Amino acid sequence: MAVLEVYLILRFMGADVAVVGAFAMEGLTKMINLVGALSPGNLGTYESGNILIANLFGVTGTAGLTLALCRRVRSIFWAAVGATYMTVTKRGRSTSIVEVKGNDEDQILHRACNPVAADNACH
Repeated sequence: MAVLEVYLILRFMGADVAVVGAFAMEGLTKMINLVGALSPGNLGTYESGNILIANLFGVTGTAGLTLALCRRVRSIFWAAVGATYMTVTKRGRSTSIVEVKGNDEDQILHRACNPVAADNACH
């Protein structure tokens, strides 16, 4: 899917890139991500790496930067969708209630207390 994303974005920008070229660009982008793990948030490293990779494949640096920014916006968008979903679903539930699923009769038997008549303690 990532290769298809690279291919489609570059084709929509008018760059003449084959699927094999998009595959190679994606592989090199993953290497840039690995190297850029040392910088906070991989900011700048990812974008400049995509510019260099695009130049290697005969695509303009502007197209490489646009590709990187499109992918960064996509990841931020889906992170926001996930955070919103978690917030909305967490808000409606009470965290003090524990629901145990299974055979109710077995659980009742395990929790049953038979007090002894003498001291009313459970044994």
